[in-house]
Amino acid sequence: MYFAGIMDHFSDAPKMELIVWGSIVGIITTGAFRTRQQFKRARLKNGDVKPGSTGPRLWSTLAMSGQVSGLILPAVIYCAVIAYNKFHQPEWMREYALPSPPDVFGVDGVVVGRTVGLLALLTGTTLGRNAVKALGDQFHGIGVRERSKLVDSGPFAYVRHPIYTGNLITGVSFALVFWSYIPLYILPITIAGHALKMPIEERMLTEDPDLGREYKLYKLRVPYRIIPYIW
Repeated sequence: MYFAGIMDHFSDAPKMELIVWGSIVGIITTGAFRTRQQFKRARLKNGDVKPGSTGPRLWSTLAMSGQVSGLILPAVIYCAVIAYNKFHQPEWMREYALPSPPDVFGVDGVVVGRTVGLLALLTGTTLGRNAVKALGDQFHGIGVRERSKLVDSGPFAYVRHPIYTGNLITGVSFALVFWSYIPLYILPITIAGHALKMPIEERMLTEDPDLGREYKLYKLRVPYRIIPYIW
């Protein structure tokens, strides 16, 4: 089959690792650049974050650290180890490999699984990017801009924290992309960071004198935090 022929071309381990490595490096670098640029634009147009709107300093710091490190750590570990090991997974990393599935239409099941993981990764990062784009000049790490406006369009029309939805999809997809249990061991750090950060963000928005009333109505319209119709 033509499909099998194409997929077999990538069944060679170094080729697959190179594809995955290049995809991850590209996502991280472009994401970091876009985030930095959007922070700058938001600050110039809508000012700094209001004093006192970031919540308890300790919990806010823990939430941000967990959110970022839990998502970035697996990718950094993978990229560094694979590059150092000449685009092969070392023995210790293979010990944490997911079970090998059966072939699919004559194609190595692991290759198919990792390809599905790349598609899931693209879905998660695209959702997160669209959510950041919808925030526009209201984008921030944690807090409320001096010239604030409620954003309820795009992904925010379905869940209140679509960036976190994208992060969780991305975190799970890492397990398939790397074909390893390691990202699943680290994923609880991301979940804990989100679980800490969401109540802080929602409380500061509810208590904000400019956005409070509007945000309460928004919560009634969009009752789901991360997963539509579930949570």
